Amino acid sequence: MVEDHIDAMELLKEELSNDEIPYKVNAIHRLPTVIFAIGPIQTHDKLIPFIDCTSARTRSFNSQGGGRGALRDRRGAGQDLRADREQAAAAAFAGGPVQHCRDRGARAGGEILVEDWRSADQLGHPEHLCAHGCATRYHGGSSLPSVLHRPHLHLLQPLRKPERSHAKVKLFVSGRRFGELCKEETPLIRKTCASTLGVFAEHMEKELIVSDLIPSLKLLITDEQDSIRMICVGATVSIAKILPKDESKKVMLPITLQIFEDKSWKVRLAIAKNFPELAGAFGKDIVDGNLVTKFSLLLKDDEADVRTAAIIALKSCLKNISADKIQTVLIPQLGDLMKDSSFNVRAGLAVSLCSICTAIKKEVAIAKLLPLLVDLLKDEHHEVKMGVLAGIQPVANFIGPEFITSSMLMSFSNLMKDQKWRVRNAVLDLLGNLAKEFGKDFYAKNIEQIFLQFLTDAVAAVRDTGIAKVELLANTFKADWVLKVYLPRAIEAFNKDKQGYLYRVTALKSMAVLVFVRR
Repeated sequence: MVEDHIDAMELLKEELSNDEIPYKVNAIHRLPTVIFAIGPIQTHDKLIPFIDCTSARTRSFNSQGGGRGALRDRRGAGQDLRADREQAAAAAFAGGPVQHCRDRGARAGGEILVEDWRSADQLGHPEHLCAHGCATRYHGGSSLPSVLHRPHLHLLQPLRKPERSHAKVKLFVSGRRFGELCKEETPLIRKTCASTLGVFAEHMEKELIVSDLIPSLKLLITDEQDSIRMICVGATVSIAKILPKDESKKVMLPITLQIFEDKSWKVRLAIAKNFPELAGAFGKDIVDGNLVTKFSLLLKDDEADVRTAAIIALKSCLKNISADKIQTVLIPQLGDLMKDSSFNVRAGLAVSLCSICTAIKKEVAIAKLLPLLVDLLKDEHHEVKMGVLAGIQPVANFIGPEFITSSMLMSFSNLMKDQKWRVRNAVLDLLGNLAKEFGKDFYAKNIEQIFLQFLTDAVAAVRDTGIAKVELLANTFKADWVLKVYLPRAIEAFNKDKQGYLYRVTALKSMAVLVFVRR
């Protein structure tokens, strides 16, 4: 057994000392096999130091694309050995020599290193890495990865033990070490700090968040790098959720208002996507008084992505905005979005508009929003029309029979002739539900002629939907409706001259589902 261990190690040494790059790459790809063969003790005592030293000596290999790819692919090679966590933790750096990352002093090296640390932490034994010299050099060294990942190194062990987390996080943040990292010249360091703000806040008392963590957030939210400011948006939401609403209004509201006015569209995009959570954290009073006006500006942002994210987010945050603010601040912005050049914006508007209708007074919805829905049903892009049809049923239930206007019926009639069969299918499904909701007289007066067009539709899925809706209406309106209203129309469609056999089969199938209708 010992001889096998020695042979595996010697073979690895021989291949890594070869001048040919492919041999070295293949050797690195076989690291998991070597680790299995030699066991955890030999891996910790011999393999990791050997790879660490080899990486330091063969700088030319590290600079090769194949070498970098192999190192990256094999990092954490021992993590598959779940049965032996000590062996897995000891091997976590075997596939990505930390000396290689340290010497590179670059973004990629730092990112590889922090991923290795996170992987080791998930296995539950980061202390094995810290015990090894090649890891502790980063914890106390002065290189870029050393400074970059100190926040993560401090978080590895404590955050897995909640009973000990608060004291260690408090010591790290209150000791000004974290604040110093937030002022580092290297953007990637500040970016890493920004990503830990929300995590730290979960393990700190509210008083310490205000006194020690908020100053770092204020500093990073004004950073020159927009990627850092984007990350701070998530931290702002996390902290606002933790603090009481009165405290949030005092310390977090100024930061939030500053984000809305950021010069980078990516930051504004982030705040638009996170606005529903932010509104829930602040509450209706603060949103109505301070945030809804700022949010309305995102609806007419210069960037289409920001407008799209804002109009989609609007649906989720209506519960935290009063009906008065919706009517006076938000609805006036919707007219311009109807004409937006981006169909994604119009599709988002179609979805949110249906939700807005049910959040305001019925009279206002009929007067101001129904005409907008009719116009969206005439849009040239099918996703916009599908968005309206998907959400319009609750609007009809909320408004009642007044929902069906002449212009709305005209739109439904035109949509039953739409080139996209999914649009026709959605209209048919909606008409069946409306007929069930509002009764036989409503059906006969308004939608019967439009509904029966399914009998001659060219797509089988549409005809099948029509048959299902006929069965639904028959069970709702009972046998009298079947005998006096539907059967005569179905027989007429069956006997129509020059009718294709598929249409005749559809008429027969629709009559077959009526057999078991009760009187």
